[in-house]
Amino acid sequence: MQRPLRIGMTGGIGSGKSTISQYFRELGVTVIDTDEVTRELTAKGQPALEEIRQVFGDKAIDEQGKLSREFLRNRIFTDDKQRRQLEAILHPRVYDYLLKNSDKQQEPYIIWVIPLLLETDASNRVDRVLVIDCPEHIQKQRAMARDKQTEAEIGRIMSRQVSRQARLQQADDVILNDCNQADLKAQVADLHRRYLALATGNNDIETSTS
Repeated sequence: MQRPLRIGMTGGIGSGKSTISQYFRELGVTVIDTDEVTRELTAKGQPALEEIRQVFGDKAIDEQGKLSREFLRNRIFTDDKQRRQLEAILHPRVYDYLLKNSDKQQEPYIIWVIPLLLETDASNRVDRVLVIDCPEHIQKQRAMARDKQTEAEIGRIMSRQVSRQARLQQADDVILNDCNQADLKAQVADLHRRYLALATGNNDIETSTS
């Protein structure tokens, strides 16, 4: 049985990946978000959580026995060595989860939401790279409103991510998220038809469902 076409969705902080993911889900597409996978893999009692504690110390676990994301974020933000240590713990588990829960799917294509797809040179794990793009000032506004962080804090996060230009250069497909909801859904619907056509080899899908 042929595996589903793998679409890797990525984009900078505040670009709207969660919104776009929901629109694809409404079309019946399976979307696996690696942020959600990571939370599952680092839940209380999971092996990855204990390994993180051994590497980063007891402060990596909060009083409820859960992963202290704020502590880890502060530790790895300016320390590439510690960032790589965390990635070495999590990334193999995340991609093992993706493969086990994707290739058994019966649908033509599947979407993996991987915020740091390009930063971690993981684009070779997917068949196409879908970039969710928007102007940087909009990114900052959305992220500040969502995360209750200052513009300077959001700017520092953005500085650690691939630039907007570099991201677009590596994209196979782009959704521009600076428009209204109707236009955004139309872009998703267009890509949905294109992915169905690519996955099934039926190029008539793009026109017959439009």
